[in-house]
Amino acid sequence: MYTRAELAASALITIDTQRDTLDGRPLEIPGTTAVLPAIRKLLDAWRRERLPVIHVVRIYKRDGSNVDLCRRDAVEAGRQALEKAGRKRHYYQEQLEKFEAALGY
Repeated sequence: MYTRAELAASALITIDTQRDTLDGRPLEIPGTTAVLPAIRKLLDAWRRERLPVIHVVRIYKRDGSNVDLCRRDAVEAGRQALEKAGRKRHYYQEQLEKFEAALGY
C-alpha cells in the first residue's frame, strides 16, 4: 500500500544539477554530466503532466562560511563556491540575506 508509486500525487526534485557541479567543474559531483539526459527526460515528463518540479540549489555566502563540509576543502583551496550567474546570483544572494536577517543572523 505505501510502496506503490502514485505519480499523480508526486513531485520531481533535482538536487545539485547546476553548472558548478558538472564533471570537470569547480564543485564537481562525479557522474552528474552523464545523467543529465535522463534528468531531462524526467523533467519533460513531469512538466508534460503538469506535476510539480522542485530544483534544489545551494546558496553560499560570498565568504564561503556556510559551505557544506564536503566542499569546504575545495573552497578553502581557493575555488569559488558557485560561479557567478549574473542577475540570478544577485537575486539569490539577496534572498539568502533577507532570510538570515529574518532569523536574526
